[in-house]
Amino acid sequence: SRISVQGKSVEIKGLYKGKLASANEIGEKLTLTNLAVLKNGEWEDLSSAKTVAYSEKSPIYIGGQELSPSKLKYYVGNTVYMAVKDFFNTDRVETMVLKNQYETTYSDTIDEMNWYAESFELASSHKNLTFNNGTIVIKNGRLVDTYALEPGMDTFIVGDARLDHMTANVVYIYGEDLNNSNIGQDYIY
Repeated sequence: SRISVQGKSVEIKGLYKGKLASANEIGEKLTLTNLAVLKNGEWEDLSSAKTVAYSEKSPIYIGGQELSPSKLKYYVGNTVYMAVKDFFNTDRVETMVLKNQYETTYSDTIDEMNWYAESFELASSHKNLTFNNGTIVIKNGRLVDTYALEPGMDTFIVGDARLDHMTANVVYIYGEDLNNSNIGQDYIY
């Protein structure tokens, strides 16, 4: 027998980035150009164009605000970040964030969390970034809630700048495993 407990996380196929070329609301399909996938902390080119399915229940955000799928046609040409899952051998968007201003990437450790301000500070650069319901957080190949973020985690972050205010669109957590627990381990004191 085998039991699988998934909880609030969703296993994803990959984190994709591309330019929105068209949005077919009736067929629930997005056409993307310059598609890349995140591998080992870098964007690796995947294809020049690809069509990906989405569901009207898939959350779509821009600048921290939820966006209706019917409004996607107005954002053709924008860069999108998508957590894609394998749905019966086809790629389907699980959640998506549209770039609002300017992209900045960080590869750093989270130093401090401020849950009241919904922000965290990075250890090396001392940069403060906010997060919101639209922030895509990936840990061990799974889409997880922002409450999975903790100080000391090594991360790859895609930030979106609005004036002096930097928002994290994507937080990809490195070096974590589902079984990353100290239960049952021996220590010498």
